[in-house]
Amino acid sequence: MNYTTLYAMKNEVENALIRWEPRITDIQAEVSDERIGEGVLLIYISYVIRATNNPYNLVYPFYINEGIE
Repeated sequence: MNYTTLYAMKNEVENALIRWEPRITDIQAEVSDERIGEGVLLIYISYVIRATNNPYNLVYPFYINEGIE
Protein backbone atom coordinates (compact mmCIF):
# COMPACT_ATOMS: atom_id res chain seq x y z
CA MET A 1 0.00 0.00 0.00
CA ASN A 2 1.55 3.29 -1.08
CA TYR A 3 0.52 6.87 -1.74
CA THR A 4 -0.26 6.18 -5.42
CA THR A 5 -2.67 3.36 -4.54
CA LEU A 6 -4.41 5.45 -1.85
CA TYR A 7 -4.76 8.39 -4.26
CA ALA A 8 -6.18 6.10 -6.97
CA MET A 9 -8.75 4.73 -4.51
CA LYS A 10 -9.74 8.28 -3.51
CA ASN A 11 -10.24 9.25 -7.16
CA GLU A 12 -12.26 6.12 -7.95
CA VAL A 13 -14.60 6.70 -5.00
CA GLU A 14 -15.14 10.35 -5.96
CA ASN A 15 -15.67 9.54 -9.65
CA ALA A 16 -18.14 6.74 -8.88
CA LEU A 17 -20.20 9.01 -6.62
CA ILE A 18 -20.15 11.84 -9.16
CA ARG A 19 -21.27 9.49 -11.91
CA TRP A 20 -23.82 7.30 -10.11
CA GLU A 21 -25.28 9.48 -7.33
CA PRO A 22 -26.95 12.57 -8.82
CA ARG A 23 -28.59 13.52 -5.48
CA ILE A 24 -25.30 14.70 -3.96
CA THR A 25 -22.78 17.40 -4.77
CA ASP A 26 -19.49 18.80 -3.35
CA ILE A 27 -18.08 15.29 -3.00
CA GLN A 28 -14.75 14.86 -1.24
CA ALA A 29 -13.12 11.56 -0.31
CA GLU A 30 -10.00 10.74 1.67
CA VAL A 31 -8.44 7.33 2.20
CA SER A 32 -6.55 6.72 5.44
CA ASP A 33 -4.11 3.89 6.08
CA GLU A 34 -3.82 4.53 9.83
CA ARG A 35 -5.29 1.05 10.55
CA ILE A 36 -3.49 -0.82 7.77
CA GLY A 37 -1.85 -3.07 10.37
CA GLU A 38 -5.34 -4.40 11.16
CA GLY A 39 -6.08 -4.89 7.45
CA VAL A 40 -8.45 -1.91 7.28
CA LEU A 41 -8.47 1.21 5.12
CA LEU A 42 -10.82 3.99 6.22
CA ILE A 43 -12.54 5.93 3.46
CA TYR A 44 -13.87 9.30 4.62
CA ILE A 45 -16.57 10.78 2.37
CA SER A 46 -18.17 14.19 2.72
CA TYR A 47 -20.94 15.51 0.50
CA VAL A 48 -23.92 17.86 0.31
CA ILE A 49 -27.48 16.74 -0.43
CA ARG A 50 -28.48 18.68 -3.53
CA ALA A 51 -32.19 19.08 -2.65
CA THR A 52 -31.70 20.35 0.91
CA ASN A 53 -28.15 21.74 0.86
CA ASN A 54 -27.39 19.76 4.05
CA PRO A 55 -23.80 18.59 4.49
CA TYR A 56 -23.12 15.00 5.59
CA ASN A 57 -20.15 12.72 5.99
CA LEU A 58 -19.52 9.05 6.55
CA VAL A 59 -16.62 6.72 7.16
CA TYR A 60 -16.54 3.45 5.28
CA PRO A 61 -14.18 0.75 6.57
CA PHE A 62 -12.66 -1.20 3.69
CA TYR A 63 -11.39 -4.58 4.90
CA ILE A 64 -8.42 -5.68 2.84
CA ASN A 65 -8.31 -9.32 3.97
CA GLU A 66 -11.95 -9.99 4.75
CA GLY A 67 -12.75 -13.68 4.60
CA ILE A 68 -9.09 -14.72 4.44
CA GLU A 69 -7.77 -16.63 7.45
